[in-house]
Formats: sequence, C-alpha cells, structure tokens
Amino acid sequence: MLNEASIAKSRRTERTFLIQQSAPHKTEKRDADALGSLLWNNRKRLQGEQRPHDIRRIFPADPADAQVRQLVNFRHHLVKQRTRIINKIKGIINKHNLSHDAPTENYATQKFKQWIKTVLLPFVDRLEINMNVEACHRSLFDATVRKLRLPLTFTAFQCTTI
Repeated sequence: MLNEASIAKSRRTERTFLIQQSAPHKTEKRDADALGSLLWNNRKRLQGEQRPHDIRRIFPADPADAQVRQLVNFRHHLVKQRTRIINKIKGIINKHNLSHDAPTENYATQKFKQWIKTVLLPFVDRLEINMNVEACHRSLFDATVRKLRLPLTFTAFQCTTI
C-alpha cells in the first residue's frame, strides 16, 4: 500500500506516473481494474522506491521548456493553417485548370493576388478564393509566423525533457 511519504516525495520531485492502457475498449470499470491490478502487482516495488513495471514515468517540463513548447506548437498551428489555405487556393485553381496561366507559382505573392482578381470564376469559387487570398495575405498572419521563427540553435531535443 502507498504511504503518504512516498506520495509526497513523488510530488516533490515532480514525478508523475502514467499507465499504459492495452484494452481495446476503455471503460471506467476496466480502467479501475487495470489500475488496481497494476498497483497491486507493483506494490513492493513502489514501497521500495524502485521503478515499477508497465508504468511509464513522465517528468513535467520546467517553465522555460513549457514556454518553448507552447511557442513551437503555436507556430506549427499557424503554419498548418496557412498551408491549408494555400492548398484550398491551389485546389480551386487546378479545378479550373488555371495553374499554367498564373503569373507565379507562389500563391502568397502580390502578383498572384492581383492576377486572381481578374480571373473569371463561378460565384462560390470566387467567394472562396477571395476569402482565402485575403486570409493568406493578411500581414498580421505572415508577420506572426515570421516572428515565431525559432533560432537555428534550437533543436527538438532541447525542447524535450525525457
């Protein structure tokens, strides 16, 4: 059985345990059974402060790492959103076989924006193109993505705590 001292020590060292679930259909009863059997099977190891079997230890990131991770995730979200918008524009251009008429292959340029305004498109496609081109050319969006570029010295390993 776990005592208060071992729980307090775990909190002091910021150690968290995560149970690896292998059940195909998770339910509260199965979760409780799995947790109970896991703790019962590892009771001696937990009391002896040894590493338990079938439990992965996770060390929460310190505040600086957490901030970097949040920044990387936010930038990833913005880049993904911009890519989705450009792919929608490309899809409509390809749907009407206009890709060879475009003045540039880069859909995020002013030259392309001016050209696409002159192209005749059906109403719904025109509406979607106008919305996506404006979203793609918003200076705030582009500036935010540029500002969120991390220094080249940052690597994924520096952002991860194992």
